Amino acid sequence: MKSKTVAVIGAGVMGAGIAAHFANAGIQTLLLDLTKELAESGVEKQKKVSGFMMPEFADRVECGSLTDSFDKLAKVDWIIEAIIEDVEAKQTLYSQLDKIRSPHTIVSSNTSTIPSEVLLSEVSEEFKTHFLITHFFNPPRHMRLLEVVKGQQTSPEVFRLVTEFADYGLGKKIVECNDTPGFIANRIGAYWIAVGIEEAIKSNMNIEEVDQLLGKPFGIPKTAIFGLADLIGVDLLPTLVKTLQDKLSDDVIHEIDIDCALITNMIASGKLGRKAGKGFYRLDKKAGTFDVIDLSTGEYRSFQKHDYSWPLVNVEKLRLLLDHDSEGAKFAALVMLKVLNYAASLIPEIASSPQDVDDAMCFGYGWGIGPFKMIDNLGVQWVVEALEERNLNVAPFLKQACKQGGIYFSKDCHLECLLPDNTRKTITPPKGVFVLKDLFCKGQFLQETKSSRLYDLKDGVACLELYTKMNAFDFALFEDLERAIKIAQSDFKSLVITGHQDYFSAGANLKLLLELSKNKKWDELELFLKKGQRVFDKVKYSSIPVVGAASGFALGGGCELLLHCDAIQAHAELKAGLVETQVGLLPGWGGVKELILRFTDPVENGADWRPAFEKIIEYLLTANASNCADHAKSIGLLSSSDLITMNKDRLLSDAKRTALSLAENYEPIKPQELKINIEDESACRKYLETYHSDDRFSPYEKQMVKAICSLLAVSFLENSKIKEADVLGLERKNFLELIRTNSAAERISHMISTGKKLKN
Repeated sequence: MKSKTVAVIGAGVMGAGIAAHFANAGIQTLLLDLTKELAESGVEKQKKVSGFMMPEFADRVECGSLTDSFDKLAKVDWIIEAIIEDVEAKQTLYSQLDKIRSPHTIVSSNTSTIPSEVLLSEVSEEFKTHFLITHFFNPPRHMRLLEVVKGQQTSPEVFRLVTEFADYGLGKKIVECNDTPGFIANRIGAYWIAVGIEEAIKSNMNIEEVDQLLGKPFGIPKTAIFGLADLIGVDLLPTLVKTLQDKLSDDVIHEIDIDCALITNMIASGKLGRKAGKGFYRLDKKAGTFDVIDLSTGEYRSFQKHDYSWPLVNVEKLRLLLDHDSEGAKFAALVMLKVLNYAASLIPEIASSPQDVDDAMCFGYGWGIGPFKMIDNLGVQWVVEALEERNLNVAPFLKQACKQGGIYFSKDCHLECLLPDNTRKTITPPKGVFVLKDLFCKGQFLQETKSSRLYDLKDGVACLELYTKMNAFDFALFEDLERAIKIAQSDFKSLVITGHQDYFSAGANLKLLLELSKNKKWDELELFLKKGQRVFDKVKYSSIPVVGAASGFALGGGCELLLHCDAIQAHAELKAGLVETQVGLLPGWGGVKELILRFTDPVENGADWRPAFEKIIEYLLTANASNCADHAKSIGLLSSSDLITMNKDRLLSDAKRTALSLAENYEPIKPQELKINIEDESACRKYLETYHSDDRFSPYEKQMVKAICSLLAVSFLENSKIKEADVLGLERKNFLELIRTNSAAERISHMISTGKKLKN
């Protein structure tokens, strides 16, 4: 879709959020509401909740009123309606749009409760061909699911244009749904929340235990049931469930009483969830207290940490939990069996295949695996028997799957999915999407170790996938990277480096650093530093281009690796940063050297060197990761020529394209000499010394400041010209001096145990 302009009508939470995400994608967006002030208010709220990747992206949103700016809708390419869920209001709006829209303009609705036939009862036939439902999830920036519903007369070309743009341009996972109430994710999600709350109240469970039971073990975010209810809004839960009950005459959701005394009293007393500062959970930041509702009394009590009797498991070992004899395990089994059975009962009513349902729950509700893969993990035979033991009516599709031996099946390096008609659908990735595990299955890899896999992406492009825990660097991973560069230089045009799962790389293996430090193995630590520096230099000075394909976190050494690549293909939500000072250290694999090259070039005779020095010092000390790829560009970690991919699934294919482009007439980089002409040496030394006594810094932070300033002083005051290798030597020296301190060990230990920075 060559969309240049988009309009969103309705500046509530969803409408403004949708507009913000189009702005994130670089699209000029018109946001309209009853008044211009309401539209502006929606934009301001999105700034506060980080709906915009960068605050300045809000400038891409033009605000207006439906009265004064309605005629502007005639010139946009796509109009998204996100007003209240009221049939008459929507029908009236569509009738007005029908009169002014241009013939090519697409119109879509964000509704999830009103059938398209009802919405379109008052519009022309031509309007219907350009209409469909596009149901975004909140917050639109972060939730990747886009449920799309075609009307009976929707043009195939319109459907293609919208879904293609949403995929490539907005980074969405497209799931085509049937036009049924709640579509897929909210139909199952609302039932899951309602059943979880109802059964918890009946069983007099603790909220803490419920969310721990129904969260992590099932691969579900830790908000689980009650945390998610607070996020949605306690007052919206009855509306959500009742809407489905009203529109579904024969559905088990009618068995749920969401208007129970607890919920009614909470709403009456203003306990509405996060938006009110209190709901099932209440956090008092000033007092430092964390309270929860007691489900039996409806009153708050202190949050309690319990040593629960049920086993701690992950989604691969769910049977250990659900077969356990504790009350908590019995509760979890009853709730999730009901939910899994409910999901199975809705095939093919809500979607054509179980895969669509799984995708919807994963990308719309953040589940690690969908309900049907969960059923396969538990064993479909076990699920059927467990339902029968509890006198629950088993969904016909589950009985069918039981006879077939499961729902998903591996065949020829692809998954097949059982369909309601007993046929199987082959699950293939979208066109242009690389799935590395599929390439591995097909034997399209060159080497495999415990730390990495090297693939052949064809067309002369090799790909190294980092494969350690959090893709952290140890000696073995450095060996693999060095070997991959050698193979790629010999047999390929270019090399792409990427990370396994949700990380590019979290940097150095902190446990290894701490172990070497505690055992005072300083020589081995220095060898580790030299190894990393040498390998990253080989990345930078390779005879072929090297592209970093980075998503998730690229921290510390992971960021240093990216800084040595010829180009970075970054996912839009990349969190990159040289965060070593958080663990009491400085970058030791060329990070400081690369900052100097980026931040001081060019600083010529007579130029002011202070801004460059201040930028380096402040950046290293704040140790903050970027909040997105555009932010990484703004602080210099990505160059202006580095490219950004909106859809994480397409990151590798985009990186391959970048690698092939660089390979044409590639000239390897040569080592540089660093030079800054500082005419007044005494002024420079005095400037650096001012940081040593800055009251902003803790005692150990002042020690790190001294190390950074010493590195800069030695580099640019004691040498007229300095080579990159000299800066690397200074990095090692300062790194080793810091890691010998108890303060650094304390910071590393604290980060390992808590994931948070210690200020000592």
